[in-house]
Order: sequence, then C-alpha cells, then structure tokens
Amino acid sequence: MMKALLVNDYNGPETMQYTEIENPAPKDNEVVIQVQYSGVGLVDILFSRGFGQRKLPFIPGLEVSGTVKNVGKNVEKFKKGDRVAALTINGLKGFAELVSVGEDYVVKVPDELDLGIAAGTLTNTATALVLLKEITPIHVGGSLLVYGATGGLGSQVGQIAKLLGAQKVVGVVSTESKKVKAEQLGFDHVYLQEEFLNSSNELFDIVVDPIGGKQRKLNLDRLNPYGSLAIVGNASQEELADINPDTLWLKNLSITGFNFGMYTSQYTKRVNKYLEWAIQLIYQKQLDLPTVYKTPISEASESLIKLENGEINGKLLLEYH
Repeated sequence: MMKALLVNDYNGPETMQYTEIENPAPKDNEVVIQVQYSGVGLVDILFSRGFGQRKLPFIPGLEVSGTVKNVGKNVEKFKKGDRVAALTINGLKGFAELVSVGEDYVVKVPDELDLGIAAGTLTNTATALVLLKEITPIHVGGSLLVYGATGGLGSQVGQIAKLLGAQKVVGVVSTESKKVKAEQLGFDHVYLQEEFLNSSNELFDIVVDPIGGKQRKLNLDRLNPYGSLAIVGNASQEELADINPDTLWLKNLSITGFNFGMYTSQYTKRVNKYLEWAIQLIYQKQLDLPTVYKTPISEASESLIKLENGEINGKLLLEYH
C-alpha cells in the first residue's frame, strides 16, 4: 500500500485526504517512480473545485521527481535507482508516493541537479517551449508581453522568449513585491497591472495570457498587426470576455488557445524531447525558476489554499520523506 492525496469531492483543498491506496503496477512501457517531490499548479486546485468535472475520486498532480522503483518489461531507457522527473499531466496522479507513468513522459535528472528543481521544471518550462517554438513562434527581434510574470508559467515564458531571440519582453504583475521578482528574472520592463491597463500604449507581437478576466478583450488593442493573443489559462476564473471575431479580420490579428495537457497526449514522442530540453536549460543555468516553496505532503491542504489565495508566489512543491 502507498499513500496519496485524494480529491473525493469538489470542495477544494480543504477536503483532500492523504490516505492509503493500492500501489500502482507498471504496464509494459511504464516506469514506477518513488516520488520525492510533486510539482503543484494552480490548475490542481481548480480541478479540486470542480473545473473539468473530473471523475471522483482522483489524485491531482502534473509532475513529479524521484527515483525509479521498477519498470515494465519493454522499458529499456531506465533502470531501478535512476534519478528521474516525469510528466503526469494526462492522468494527473502526481500527488502520491508512487507513480506509474509511460516512459516517454520520463526524463533522467543529472546528479548535480536538485530533484526539487527538476519537479518544478517540467510542466511550465515545456509549455513555454512548445508555445514559443510551435504555437505562436517568437521571431528574432520580436516583442512579447506576459501576464503573471512571476508565476510558474509566466516566469518561463519571459525567459524563453529572450533565449529564442525576442528583443523586448515585458511582464505584468499584481504587486510591488512581484514586480521586484520579475525584474530579477530578466524582464526588460515590468508593469503593475492597473498601471499597464490605464497608462501604457505599448504594442507587442505576442501577448501571453494565463489569467483571463476583463483584460483579455483589451489585449487585442495591445497587438501589432499580425500579432497573436495566446490564451494559456484562466487563473482568474472571471467571466469570459466577449470578443467580436470581426476584430481579428479587420486588424489582422489572431487568437490562439494552447492546452499543454492535450498536446502531450497527441505528440508523446515530441513532448519527450521538450522535457529533456527543459531539464537541460535548468541544469545549464540558462533559466531560473521562480521562488521554490517546499512543503511536506502532510501539510498539502494548507499550502494549496495559500497558493490559491496568492500567499505563495512562485513554484510550490510537495515533499515526501
């Protein structure tokens, strides 16, 4: 038996239960990981409050790191004891002591790289890489604006845009303390949200919006001709923006939605290369994660509530002993 953090209803982190369940058995192409860290995303909290109406009960969790415990009979790349990180975004299930996951979603972690950092890297860094390489490519000399610039995803989008040749990368945040953190992450300029909405007239080739809410419609006025609004989340859970599609036609604009979970289920082999790339960028110190917060799995509910309330700004990890 192992322990896992279960969602048994849609009442949020408050009613999650850390309880015993059966150990996973690997299928032929799967790797069983003894989890040391689970990465937490805001979407885990949204799922626990009924977003997507996932079948109950379920185990949240998009990414993990740890060591290989055993492997299926067709697995050749990994062996017992290997240090690894894995994407669990398709079936969730990452908030558990043991996770069984397809080998294409698993990557080795260099000995010198902290397993906590590895667990906090996969989802957000790979999402940013796919977004800016394939979905809305940033061209050399281009400009990009990202909301939530110190969040798990926003922090990676800004840095990767720079690595891919963007000339101007601007962030939008909600507080002065977040503004300082975003500046430390290398953004060319950082605005407070109200300041940006009310005073700035800057235009961009790409606007990346994981937040949603009232500014989503206004973002179309922030785009250069042939610019793109990339919708990658709805963290605010506010009312959806009413956008006239003729605006796109008349102004030569586009709106692109990108769901990384769906992408990973459709392009498994390609995702593996992005996961390896993400780990290497962090290992080679070409990217920084936002502030990392490690909390024991036994205190997960309290920490998830703090994340939801904005009391944790950065990357939250659940730690197993």
